[in-house]
Amino acid sequence: MENLIVKELTELSWNVPESQYRADKAVSYSTLSTFAREGIKGLRKIIVEGVKLDTASLRHGSAVDTLLTDKENFNSLYLISNYNKPSDLIKSIVDLVWQTSDKTCNNLKKINQTTLLQHIDTIGYGASNWKPETKINKVIDEGNDYFQLLPLTMDGKQLLHQSDYDYVIKCVDSLYTNPYTSWIFDTSNPNVKVYFQLKFKMSFSEFGMLHPMAWKDQLLEENTIRCMFDIIVVDYENKTIHPIDLKTTSHNEEDFDLSIQDWYYDLQATMYSFILREICKSDEYFKDFKVFPFSFLPINKFNLNPQLYEYSTSISDIQKPFRDYKGLIHRAWYNYLKKVRWHISNNEYRYKMETVLNNGINKINFVI
Repeated sequence: MENLIVKELTELSWNVPESQYRADKAVSYSTLSTFAREGIKGLRKIIVEGVKLDTASLRHGSAVDTLLTDKENFNSLYLISNYNKPSDLIKSIVDLVWQTSDKTCNNLKKINQTTLLQHIDTIGYGASNWKPETKINKVIDEGNDYFQLLPLTMDGKQLLHQSDYDYVIKCVDSLYTNPYTSWIFDTSNPNVKVYFQLKFKMSFSEFGMLHPMAWKDQLLEENTIRCMFDIIVVDYENKTIHPIDLKTTSHNEEDFDLSIQDWYYDLQATMYSFILREICKSDEYFKDFKVFPFSFLPINKFNLNPQLYEYSTSISDIQKPFRDYKGLIHRAWYNYLKKVRWHISNNEYRYKMETVLNNGINKINFVI
């Protein structure tokens, strides 16, 4: 089959390491969704305090994502071991002990008990009627195996329990073999390319200034937005582009619309689609390509029933607010962007933007 590829989408992408992408000051979907869900307190946590969520679900999702989209580097990023696995709460205590230690001790039994108890109280572990020694003994019994392996993560590797790794393998295998999703990863046609983790950055202003590729000429920070696609399938023969985002979910895959609403994934779908469309439109070759609706690819590690959810990206859908199943209002991504930029530029995380601009007077309007 003749190779019809003239120019690859990678030439329009922002080719930087993921660490540089994460550290960049351009606003991302994750910042917008945190603000949408948690307001200025959530924004303060991630911008000022640098708090990063660490849950079993997030760790599973990250591992699946890595094995699927960055398989070559998986072994350099993860350490697989079959150890006595602590609960998330005790893991948090042990992690705190390790982070604040001098890294010369790998046994919780040798950690100063007063210090250990301080960390236990910081995390808030144990019933109110538990004696201090009871809390300490429970943390040592459940967390020492994990603690003893932490020195092996000093080169940046993440520790992954063998049982968790087994679920990761099952998820990836299911994605590759399921009849509804296997086409995504089919590389038999030389004119169809599957790209993983393509990053894009563009200049954007809610006041109408739009320069998709301006960042290539100068390092813009205050008026840029960024995104990283898990998967993009480009058919160069038929001139189509399928953007896809992998989501590991605790919901049944058939109920993934609930997850979309819970986590404000609508912001991701519309923002990512906008960026991809605008960047393609700015290129003489890719301007004729059709960008399909942004698709979510959810998989539950117990069900293993992956399927696709296409999210409409028409202008009316982007601009029109809606109430989710909990009654919470979702607005267009750029409405949140304006407020996020204001709070960051003014270093204001105590009052809402509207409160400050209205000199402490809040205006009430219940009409959407």
